[in-house]
Formats: sequence, structure tokens, C-alpha cells
Amino acid sequence: MAVLFDTLKLAERLEAAGMEQAQARGVAAAIAEAASGEVATRADLAALRTEIAELRSEVGQTRREVEHLREYVDLRLGEAEARLRGEIAGLRTDMVAGDERLRGEIAGLRTDMVAGDERLQGEIAGLRTDMVAGDKRLRGEIAGLRTDMVAGDERLRAEIRDVHGRLVWWIIGTGAAAALPIVGLLVTVLVKLIH
Repeated sequence: MAVLFDTLKLAERLEAAGMEQAQARGVAAAIAEAASGEVATRADLAALRTEIAELRSEVGQTRREVEHLREYVDLRLGEAEARLRGEIAGLRTDMVAGDERLRGEIAGLRTDMVAGDERLQGEIAGLRTDMVAGDKRLRGEIAGLRTDMVAGDERLRAEIRDVHGRLVWWIIGTGAAAALPIVGLLVTVLVKLIH
């Protein structure tokens, strides 16, 4: 329902109170425009109250549903947290067992390494002993070969001297002129054999 009033009379009163004419007319027009809108009736207010009550009921229902969902989510989160805690505890147990198993394996490997090291050191010591014995044996054999070479060398020199002496007597006995080239050749061969 619209409220009716005299805008000209309002503008004149505003001018009398000291407001400029243009400003007083603008204010009067603005108030008239605002008052000309619809005014709520008691029936409108009752309908509005009913809608508000319905909305409050829906909000209450929504709150109950949210609370129910919160309880459900809390329950599920609690279950998931308990399950995860159990799995984490199991993983910790597995990690401890795995750690102990690895420590045992490492200790075993260390023991094997020490035993292998001792075995290798024993083998190396045996090889050194064998090398020293082999070196002594080879030095003995080399010394024996030198002795044999010296004896053989002396024997060959003695044979060469004997052959040389017989050759000289043969040449003297058969004639020097005919045997001289043969003697030179034999002496050259014998000298090369000696050296």
C-alpha cells in the first residue's frame, strides 16, 4: 500500500527551514519515490514468518545431518587411524626384524672375511715358503750346472789339446806341406768351439 503526501508542501517547508530550492525539491521527490513503494501487510508478515520457520526447520535438519556425517566421518577416521597404527606397528616390527637379520648377516660376512683373510694369509705364507725353497733349489741346480759346465769346459779343453797334439804329430809324420791347409781349418774350428 502506497503512502500519499504533498511533495510541494514538503519542498516549501524545507525552503523555509533554509534549504535551497533545488535541493529541497530533490529531497521531496526522493522521499515521495521511496514512500510510493509497496508496504508489507500483516498477511505478508505472517507468510514471511512461516517461511522463516520452515527455513529454521531445514537448517536444523541440515545441522543434524551434518552432525550425523561428522560422527560417521569421525568413526571412519578412527577406524582408519587404528588400522594405520596397526600397519605402522607391523612395519616397525618387520623393520626391527629385518634390521636384526641384516646385522646378523653382516656379522656373518665379517666372520667369513676374517676367516678368508686368515686363510689367504696362510696360503701366502705357504707360497712364500715354497718360493724360498724353490729359489734355494734353483740356485743349487744353477750352481751344479755351473760346476758341470766348468768340468765339461775343462774336459773339452783337455780333449782339444789332446787332438791338437795328435794332429801336430800326425802332420809331422805325414808331411807338413800336404796337411797344412787342413790343419788351419781344424785349428779355426777348434778355436771357435773353445770360445
